[in-house]
Amino acid sequence: MSAALLAVVVLATSCARDDLDTRAVRAAVVTIEAEGCSLVASRGVGVVVGDQGMIVTVAHTIAGATRITVVDDQGLDHRATVRWFDPEADMAILKIGDFPAPGLQLARARQGRRAVILTTRTGFGTIGVSATVEKFITVTIEDIYRDKIATRSAMELHAQIRKGDSGAGVVDDAGRVVGIVYANSRQRPGVAFALDDTEIRRAVESVGSGPVANGRCA
Repeated sequence: MSAALLAVVVLATSCARDDLDTRAVRAAVVTIEAEGCSLVASRGVGVVVGDQGMIVTVAHTIAGATRITVVDDQGLDHRATVRWFDPEADMAILKIGDFPAPGLQLARARQGRRAVILTTRTGFGTIGVSATVEKFITVTIEDIYRDKIATRSAMELHAQIRKGDSGAGVVDDAGRVVGIVYANSRQRPGVAFALDDTEIRRAVESVGSGPVANGRCA
């Protein structure tokens, strides 16, 4: 594993030193809490991409929510608005006004290479979960409402993810976002799936000037 990648893996302890700005990477990771569909808020993760403060996450976490809160790396709460919502791709983009940290850049993953999934854990803040990009795939799957059949451009990862990791950014060893985690495999332990950079770029480039509806509860 490269020194840069190791630095991201140990974000929680910041015990590695190299030319990758781990503080900037950590600051771009947020926790998302969505209220309104159950007695307990849905929890997910997001990552800030680009220069406009766009928070990329998954649609199923925020679907139907009446209140969406983004918790930044400093533990501060921000009321978020939905700027893009796609139940077929299972992708959403949130805004909180002027995000207090710069976003990460997008890049294309490289098959067979190591990567890191940036997620959050209660009591630990941002952590990195080691992953390997096994292959690029085209997924034919039901949308988040099981209403339609959708096609997604995705990656299969070798990684151990948990409930609440949906929306976590997958980054390469330069700290660039190459994917967004949306599920793990129910049949194959240690296998996760992420939307690839083409899906993220499509969403980011389609964001309009104002809020959009976030559908019904999934």
